[in-house]
Amino acid sequence: MKLAVIGLGHTGLVVAAVLAEIGHQVHGFDIESGKRSRISRGHSPFYEPDLDSLIARGLATGRLVISRTLDEAQADAEVVFLAVGTPAANGDAPNLAEFWSAAGQVVPLLLPHAVLAIKSTLPVGTTDELIARFKAQWPDAPPVVNVPEFLRQGTAVADFLRPERVIFGSHSPAALNVMRVVYEPFKLSSETIHECRPVEAELIKHAANCFLAARISYANELANLCGRLGADYEIVRHGLAADSRIGSSFLNAGLGFGGSCFPKDLAALIKTARDAGSPFTLLEATLAANRAQVHRVVALADEMVGGLSGRKVLQLGLTYKAGTDDTRGSRALELAFLLIREGAELTCHDPAYIPTEVGSDQLFTIADDPVSAASRMDLVLIATDWPEFIDLPWSKIVGSMRSARLLDGRNLLDPTEMTAAGFTYRGIGR
Repeated sequence: MKLAVIGLGHTGLVVAAVLAEIGHQVHGFDIESGKRSRISRGHSPFYEPDLDSLIARGLATGRLVISRTLDEAQADAEVVFLAVGTPAANGDAPNLAEFWSAAGQVVPLLLPHAVLAIKSTLPVGTTDELIARFKAQWPDAPPVVNVPEFLRQGTAVADFLRPERVIFGSHSPAALNVMRVVYEPFKLSSETIHECRPVEAELIKHAANCFLAARISYANELANLCGRLGADYEIVRHGLAADSRIGSSFLNAGLGFGGSCFPKDLAALIKTARDAGSPFTLLEATLAANRAQVHRVVALADEMVGGLSGRKVLQLGLTYKAGTDDTRGSRALELAFLLIREGAELTCHDPAYIPTEVGSDQLFTIADDPVSAASRMDLVLIATDWPEFIDLPWSKIVGSMRSARLLDGRNLLDPTEMTAAGFTYRGIGR
């Protein structure tokens, strides 16, 4: 099929590259010319494992084309995926200005029987609002399907190639039939595809992220309690995970959840619930706990070094999670700024960090080599769960530090091994 993907960010580019990989003819467009140019040369503008090779293969086969204009991208497209950003705004609801602008340009260009597939994450009720707006202007407005994305940065390509579930939210049976054809090459079982109305598709997306966020805050609150009671949270966590009703996912203690999705979706569903007269107090508590967690880690660091002012700290990790260069909503980056505010002399290392915050590279030193950077440090603090940090030569690092203190903010390392190596070790709830 001839498809178009409008918006080539972390979601749209993966969607475009994978749909081309499975055999569709895909034209992608993004308003940023620099981004289009980079992708046209076979390179993703952000770090995502396996994506560059997928883009290069799509370009070489001609199944992936990066268009210069919106008109060119949509020409003859049977389905147009709208995947523009809906960034957080005012800590409350997402900013939909880019979405409404893009939708207003896309809809008039659609073929009479084309389908508009929404990949942007929208507040509950927005898809129906879009349908109503455009039907008022164009009686023959195209059918719309909300197709929420469940891609995890760092594994986005694999997630889209082998989805656990696909949600189609639409009022149009014809549009649902078209989307089944689009996804047919994935060879999905009937249990994998869930068809519903747009409002339910939007709720599924938000409810999934909010449930996972709640698990993370629960894990962190429990880990904090373990620390107070002298229990080892990792032992408690393994005991919890052995219960098949609970499982092991999203129970790791750390700095809290970040990124561009969880905080925004949590705030959006909280607002939706309030507006509907049904406050979601559990999610309000989840958000409050998450905001407090990074401050608890700062307090722990301050306690370990007897006051952060003037202390030399090496922070390992700035991106919000391993496997990505994304710092949007990063608790690790927030931690860095809080440490500086407390007077620490901060050096940071991250395998994929690219400075995006204005002036951030002037607030702390970026080190390419964490081993040499540890020399004369008062504290090493692990802030992102990069597996590379597990294999660092810790026995060499401990000997070069001014004071061998290690705060494992992601519980990556074995406390017994680190203590044997000579560190004063603290983890989250350990």
